[in-house]
Amino acid sequence: MPIRSSSRRHRTESTGRSVGFFRARGGATAVEFALVVFPFLILVTGILDTAMLFWASQTLDDALADAARTVQTGQFQGANAGETDPARALTNLRNELCRSNGAERWTLFTCSDVKLELRVYDSIAAGKTMTPLDPQTRNWSPDFGKSYTNAQASTIVVIQAAVKYPSFSFTFPMTTSFADGSRLLQSVQVFRTEPF
Repeated sequence: MPIRSSSRRHRTESTGRSVGFFRARGGATAVEFALVVFPFLILVTGILDTAMLFWASQTLDDALADAARTVQTGQFQGANAGETDPARALTNLRNELCRSNGAERWTLFTCSDVKLELRVYDSIAAGKTMTPLDPQTRNWSPDFGKSYTNAQASTIVVIQAAVKYPSFSFTFPMTTSFADGSRLLQSVQVFRTEPF
């Protein structure tokens, strides 16, 4: 009989240990934290990246609107009257875009890397924008950022700006991406110049 009681006691102890293992809650908090922290961090990173992307996009829109206003009123054309080289004219327009009230504009992107296009059309219906990103190479289109036409009085003007924006989160690919993972930010202004 002592053998039976010993085996029964052994059986009870081993069953008690296995039941006790499943009832133990000592490490539950650590396990739950480990399960929740990574999705939470991914979500927070995505939210921060999206917020910064919208902020950078708004900054580009505001900067282009300010630069476009100088073209619309004829100030830019007057200041660059003798300029015949399209590349230098676009550089001067980029300088207008990168300044605010005479000081350098604060941006979340490198302002000197902004590519600009300025085209003149006969009517608003004829106006079009260029594609800044080549879908095959996922890099800049070779023709983008080289076109400048001097806007005369009362003409339709389309100014397009595009820039690479570095992104630290690949969880929410909501904009067109370059091969290096950067996002494409772009802005367009369409207007009729004043009769200056």
